[in-house]
Amino acid sequence: MEKCVFMESYNPALVHDGEIVSLEPSVSYRLFKNKIKYRILEDYYDEKMLWAYEGEYFIKQLKWFDYFDKFIKDNISCCKENNIPLAKASYLSIKKFTDTVIINSITLSQFFQNNPDLVKISYFNKPFGGDLDYTFFGFKYEYRKVFGDLLRLFCEKYNIQFVNYSIAKEKSSLKKNHFDFLIGKGFVKSQIKNIYNLIRYRKLKKIFSSNNYLKNSNFFLMHAGSLDIDYPIKEIIKHNGRVYVQEEGRVLREDFFLRSQVDVPVLNEYLSKEIEDQCGKCAENLRKDMEIIPWINDKCQMDVSSIVLPYFEHFISRDCSYILRDAKRMYDFYKQEDISYVFARGNTTREALGPLIAAKYMKGSKSICVQHASFALDIVMLGVFETETYNYIITRDDISQEFYEHSYRNRYNSGCKIVQWPYYLRSVGKRYCKNKKGGKVIYVQRTYPGLVRYFNGLVYPLAWYYEFQRELIDFFTEESSFDFIYKHGCGQEWAENSILRYIEDKGYENIDVSKKHFLKTLESADRVITDYPSSSFFEAAVSGKPVLCVCTDRFKVLAQAKTVFGKSLRQFSSIEEAKSIIKEFLYSDPRGYLVNIPMSTNNLLDVFKRMNAEGDDEGN
Repeated sequence: MEKCVFMESYNPALVHDGEIVSLEPSVSYRLFKNKIKYRILEDYYDEKMLWAYEGEYFIKQLKWFDYFDKFIKDNISCCKENNIPLAKASYLSIKKFTDTVIINSITLSQFFQNNPDLVKISYFNKPFGGDLDYTFFGFKYEYRKVFGDLLRLFCEKYNIQFVNYSIAKEKSSLKKNHFDFLIGKGFVKSQIKNIYNLIRYRKLKKIFSSNNYLKNSNFFLMHAGSLDIDYPIKEIIKHNGRVYVQEEGRVLREDFFLRSQVDVPVLNEYLSKEIEDQCGKCAENLRKDMEIIPWINDKCQMDVSSIVLPYFEHFISRDCSYILRDAKRMYDFYKQEDISYVFARGNTTREALGPLIAAKYMKGSKSICVQHASFALDIVMLGVFETETYNYIITRDDISQEFYEHSYRNRYNSGCKIVQWPYYLRSVGKRYCKNKKGGKVIYVQRTYPGLVRYFNGLVYPLAWYYEFQRELIDFFTEESSFDFIYKHGCGQEWAENSILRYIEDKGYENIDVSKKHFLKTLESADRVITDYPSSSFFEAAVSGKPVLCVCTDRFKVLAQAKTVFGKSLRQFSSIEEAKSIIKEFLYSDPRGYLVNIPMSTNNLLDVFKRMNAEGDDEGN
């Protein structure tokens, strides 16, 4: 092959100069529809190579994170005084960026080495509108620019002509949320929210409740509005605890019948300037450091500092400055309101990190992670990013409990404690475990965070996943005695512009598409099929539905999960094997695919009694 076309965007008017490599599902869909031959990048390298790379890489990267944190502490006094590991606290966001650059470097290197006769690469890309933010926390929106820069560097390295074409981005059929418009703004919106939360959190029950176990405890909860956090809010209010929530940059007192805003202390101007100046100097010193950026260059086997350095400088000078100033401010707030516990369902945004760091490292209160997703895989990085900013993790079930405890004992000791409170899965089971038969087989699409990929949590490459989806859809229509529902994941623009259009084009009579919440779709299901053992798999199981997860044999399934799920969790090495496993599921006695997930009988009070019994220094 002498000429190649990398296609991130499709235009029928283009003259394709060489072999076409599709980079996105939307492009693959258009090429397939127009009967144009194409390949995907995964055809040019061995995916197994990446998976084999993971084990050794995890250990080396942890050491790199340790060095990164030492570098930050040596330059920023607030981090040193409070022993704040800002890099590890931002672990997942930094890892997503770093690993995506490294993985793309590895795969592109394989591509170029396997095509030594290349003389020209044409790159049809979507134009990147506006200025780059250079932030790890929003990297998925800037992925395209980074990939294009990497492709250009490789062409320079191998002395290959590189031609870049920008094509207007295809319009998405995703509908915008007009909720704010419907309910109004300002005062009207506030009053509607007051009434809504009065009902949602069952505040009127406080009047008749004599349970005062949490009366002297004050709680600050982030991510209110999510199922994982709303249930604890309801329970805390029921037991007469004080509830503060974070909403749209404000702090509100939620246990009152009518919510009221609470003033958060303003950070001292001198202290704010000191943090800002130290972070700026630390970013400048990064260019002199011989470990942080060179480590990435070494893994990429080429100098990518022009791509990665602006992101690391932005992280230290802008993001770290924001996080630390916010942490100082929230620490003062915790003292002002005597906050005992800080709840969150995640720590992957910079807005979440400040309050969590204030709780754990400045010892303002105890920070508690509410597990927001079930899993059956041995994903080692979870033991890092879901523990580094927390004193406690509340797990959903015995499988998760065992995983975290094993991680802490044998892999990674963050001082985080584990306690189980399976309220979410229990509530799902009670609500959706009905005898009602809908006669449908639900297939659940895997939710994807764009084209970002990272080690120690590798999932299917997105372009390959589209090909896999298309073959499964064709297979489903061959099984005409069954009616299928394709459960589309909300916010999945790649699917809107590819697989959903494919289903619409085909007009298969036995396949419908559902965009409703999975639990609503679940009500009409006789059987459920997933291709990844995450939350929907567990939710279907506790709802009493016959369930099958069929996933790649490259995933490392937890030993306890294998025992619990049995033949409901099967692995494949090829798409044909996957289809064979699904066919067996469809024609077997459904009772053989019912699963009982073990979980504790703990309630909220059990959780807090344990925390209180362990003392104020536990986990700090």
